[in-house]
Amino acid sequence: MMHVQDVSLDQKFSQLRSLHISKCEELTYLFTVDVANGLKQLERLIISECPVLESLIGGNSGVGVVTLKKLNFMYLEGLPKMVSLCDNIIELLEMMELRLDGLPNFTSIYPDTTTTSPMQSLFNKEDVTPKLEKLDISNMENLKQIWPFQKPTCEKVEVSKLRQITVRECESLTNLFPRNPLPLLNQLEEVVVKKCFSIEVLFNIDFQSVCGMGKYGSSRLRKIEVKKLRKLKELWRFEGVNESHTLINSFKDVQTIDIEDCANFTDIFTPTTTNFDLGALTDYVSWTNSGDLEEREKRNEMTESDQEINVIPEVDDYIPDVTYPSYLLHTCHHLQHLNLWLDERVGEVVFDMDSPTSSRELATIQPPLLLPYLQTIHLRGLKKMSHVWKCNWNTFLFRHHPPLQFPFQNLTDIDLQRCDKIKYLLSPLMAKYLSNLKSVFIRWCDGMEEVISRRDDEITTSTSASSYQDTTFFPHLDTLMLLGLSCLKCIDDQKNSWSRSNKISSSVTNTIHHHLQVS
Repeated sequence: MMHVQDVSLDQKFSQLRSLHISKCEELTYLFTVDVANGLKQLERLIISECPVLESLIGGNSGVGVVTLKKLNFMYLEGLPKMVSLCDNIIELLEMMELRLDGLPNFTSIYPDTTTTSPMQSLFNKEDVTPKLEKLDISNMENLKQIWPFQKPTCEKVEVSKLRQITVRECESLTNLFPRNPLPLLNQLEEVVVKKCFSIEVLFNIDFQSVCGMGKYGSSRLRKIEVKKLRKLKELWRFEGVNESHTLINSFKDVQTIDIEDCANFTDIFTPTTTNFDLGALTDYVSWTNSGDLEEREKRNEMTESDQEINVIPEVDDYIPDVTYPSYLLHTCHHLQHLNLWLDERVGEVVFDMDSPTSSRELATIQPPLLLPYLQTIHLRGLKKMSHVWKCNWNTFLFRHHPPLQFPFQNLTDIDLQRCDKIKYLLSPLMAKYLSNLKSVFIRWCDGMEEVISRRDDEITTSTSASSYQDTTFFPHLDTLMLLGLSCLKCIDDQKNSWSRSNKISSSVTNTIHHHLQVS
């Protein structure tokens, strides 16, 4: 409707439940105060692609509070001239989901009274959204913050009902949460952030200023997903925590952490000496892209999903080598799935079982459990990695005598791709104890010479040495895939027996004949 300048609804529309207005090129506002208050049954409001719309309430709006009593969903999209919802106080008492997309004039969603710098906020100070559960923000190029970064006073802290927040392509956004985020996180379950190039840390918490939620707060957070955050360095940054043995369990229910294409990411939390409980974590994914590897994948006809990975420029030159941090072997002892893909920060060893535990280790976690629940490992494109596991078995077995549950005892699947520096996957002792292994995939690892090798083992005691005798490996193994291993010499350098060798031998032979150049 090219020439509509306002939407005048009389009492005939008092029962209206859903209103969608789109592509009205001369529309500057929707309602007067009286008309808005008359929409007593309105539940859904969608406004999109109205190029000159400035606010919801306009005209001679007068004085008064705007109350949309039953509105529970609002979507504002493609409104380049919009500068406010309305000049009046607006009460959205039943609002549960708010979606914002393409509103370039706003620098904040909620007003900031702690700064003198001008901020254009979507809501006014007195506006009310007490039941908001889902917040989705996209393509707001000038948005710098959603909430005021500085903490409010304790008297003003209100517990939020927010359960899910998704933010995409907000290039100027520096602070996802306030300095005192715990009241907002009380009900929060999922955080998704993509292509926000100015964010360095998701949760920046000064515990000396935390108020309103107890000393260390609480959270129901289950999932964190971050993708293409160029400047992201850590997920949690803690300040004001002086008691090194006090456990921070504010985020103890997090189950999934997915970090993709964040080339400057270094730590899940800092400082790493903090006692931080991630005991519920079951899925950890971390990958960043490599241009050389991308070209190589295209040459080797990788799957369509692999070819969609894009190179991200403009990252810091210095990226330190990291492995799966040794302190997380204790912090995340319920981890079930670990994916490290195309991550140039990963060093020579993924699991260093010889490294000392952190000084912050809790007495209740000793001796270390070393990921007894881990089921799947996917390692792909790790250019520096020469070992998946590194362990002095003589020291390890002595340290944990009498025997504990063996590390990684529930591991069922190993998938290794395009890791050119690794020469073998397992030592005989490691292979012996991986009794639940069901599948092993090793593909396009140019340096791989053996699947099982004792070349780096340091076994001197008679007890541990006897473990090599009459070894039977992998009683539950169903699948062994060896593909494109140009340097492979043998599968097992000691010619140990494999419990299910009859079931997999034809598959392995096929693979060798068709895909390997065997020395």
